[in-house]
Amino acid sequence: MVGDTRTADRPTKGAVVAEALRRLGHPSGADEPLMVGDRLHDVEGAAEHGLRCVGAGWGYAEPGELVAAGADTVYDSRGRAPGRPAGPNGCPTGQDGASAATLPRQSLS
Repeated sequence: MVGDTRTADRPTKGAVVAEALRRLGHPSGADEPLMVGDRLHDVEGAAEHGLRCVGAGWGYAEPGELVAAGADTVYDSRGRAPGRPAGPNGCPTGQDGASAATLPRQSLS
């Protein structure tokens, strides 16, 4: 998890995403990260670095904000995209049917 610093060295979401990618070693291909966000700034920050972003529809965004910003899909409060079944272990599935349960986990430290 990465955010801004106490001295505001990363004032934009794009700068925060850049730092996360630096810590991860700039993965690509099958290891490329997937951004999950609840505001348009998250979607825009991901797009700035060529990353896909899915929206957390139960977060702070106004209705339609994440879709308008370009989120790949928006998950509702049930933990899945509207009209999509849950995937393995009850994890959400996106428009392509991929489940969050299959995403590799990697430490940022």
